[in-house]
Amino acid sequence: MATLQQYIADELSAYSQTVTDVQLELYLAEGNMLISDPATKSNRKSALLYVLVAMLPKIPKTVSEGGFSVSWNQDAIAAYCRQLASETGIVMPSLGGPSVSDKSYLW
Repeated sequence: MATLQQYIADELSAYSQTVTDVQLELYLAEGNMLISDPATKSNRKSALLYVLVAMLPKIPKTVSEGGFSVSWNQDAIAAYCRQLASETGIVMPSLGGPSVSDKSYLW
């Protein structure tokens, strides 16, 4: 069975992103997980969520070099993070999204 480190590296390759072992340890520590933990059905979505939320501000919108350009849709990645958060039940205030606010003062 793959470890969380292997699973995260594989998933991030879809976004052409990489993460160092030290960064991954810090990101997973937020969810009380270790990089050596096995990637099970119950923990891999939450592990990916913690990593993507930590990396989202660092992912550039576009990169151009020598006539070659790559772009990432950060809104789509944030929407995917919100989906993962709702599936796992993890509250991530930094993701924003719909919220209910009290408007009783308007009465």
